[in-house]
Amino acid sequence: MTEERIIRETIDKITMPEEVKAVDFSFSEDSTGMPAVWINLHVSDDLHPSEAKVAMFTALKREISKRIFEANADAWPYVRLIAD
Repeated sequence: MTEERIIRETIDKITMPEEVKAVDFSFSEDSTGMPAVWINLHVSDDLHPSEAKVAMFTALKREISKRIFEANADAWPYVRLIAD
């Protein structure tokens, strides 16, 4: 199975909250030269998110990373929020 397929299938198994409008990812090296996958969660711009919203996104980012590790992906996951 290709790395791209591992990442896609792993992400597809996660139920995203309605605040996540889209998800995309790309591969490159991180600052140490190691393989990385940059996972972008596209969300609405919110300059003053509630503590609950921050906690929800923090938990979601951790869950995505955890599942990618469990899938034995070679690339290190970097999960980012992208305000659209």
